[in-house]
Amino acid sequence: MGQIHYLTYVSRMTLKAGVTPRTLSDIMTVAQRENLVHQITGFLCFGNGYFFQYIEGEKSAIEQLFGNIQRDGRNRDVTLKSKGVIEQRLFQDWQMLMVNINNPETHEDVINAFLPLLSAGSKAAAADKFVEVMRSQYHRRSLVDFQSYSLKNVSHYGVSLRGLLKVHQHFLLVQSILLVLILISFSLFWGL
Repeated sequence: MGQIHYLTYVSRMTLKAGVTPRTLSDIMTVAQRENLVHQITGFLCFGNGYFFQYIEGEKSAIEQLFGNIQRDGRNRDVTLKSKGVIEQRLFQDWQMLMVNINNPETHEDVINAFLPLLSAGSKAAAADKFVEVMRSQYHRRSLVDFQSYSLKNVSHYGVSLRGLLKVHQHFLLVQSILLVLILISFSLFWGL
C-alpha cells in the first residue's frame, strides 16, 4: 500500500441536529459502513457542541469524505486544522472510534488536549497534539469511553454481539442484580 493521507477538522453541531443518542447512532452507522468500504480509519470526538475528527486513508477517499462532511447539515463552521501524508496508519484498528469528551470517565489527558481545539484561533499544532494524545491512549487502551467500530467487531450487519455486550456490560450487570433482588423480594412476599 502507498502513502496514507490524513486530515483533521473541527466543526460545530447545528442546533437543529443536537447531540442526541439517535444522531450519534446515525453518524456511527454510516461511518462504520462507509469507512469499511473505503478503507478509512480514525476517530471522532464530540463535546461542548463541537466535533473533532481525524481520518486517514487514500487521498481520494479522504477528500470525498471531507466534502460530504462539509455538506452535512448537522455541521457548521467546518474548519480544516491539518492534513498531510504519513507512511502508515496511526489508528489501523479503528474504522471509527467515537469519544464523548463530556463523559466523566473520559481520560483527563484527552479532555485537556481537546479543549484548546475549540478556540477559533487554534492552530494545526493543537490538532496534532490532540492526535498524539489519542494515539498514546490508543496504545495504552486506557480510555473507558471508547466505542470502537473496528474491522474486528463490525460485520456487514452492524456491531457484533460481543461489541454490544462490551459497551453495555455495566448496564447488563445492574439489570441482572435488580432482577435477582426482585425475585428474592417476590419469593419472600409470597412465602415461596
